[in-house]
Amino acid sequence: MYATIPANIAYGPLSTLIALYILALGGGVLDVAYAITLSSIIIIPASLFWGKITDFYNKRKSLILLSYIGLAISFLLLFITKSVPGVIGIYVIQSFLITASSAPLSLL
Repeated sequence: MYATIPANIAYGPLSTLIALYILALGGGVLDVAYAITLSSIIIIPASLFWGKITDFYNKRKSLILLSYIGLAISFLLLFITKSVPGVIGIYVIQSFLITASSAPLSLL
């Protein structure tokens, strides 16, 4: 369970950093609102999807690992991208992927 601490530390303040990054790229408050809203909207179906995948395959450690690898890759992509729509898209995908660890972790 200690292995989850770095990922939670990295993902925890991400919404604040995304807002600051979008504003630094020249986006506006409306762009920040779109990013946060789309991220919140994707979490509900993502939880259902990853819960079904967890029940079907019963590979909890693999799903947790997939989630954290996706988080690391999306951080790298955020570092590379310089467009507001790109940041919003990566943040939404990141929210979808990080949800993959919630169902297996609650079952462990």
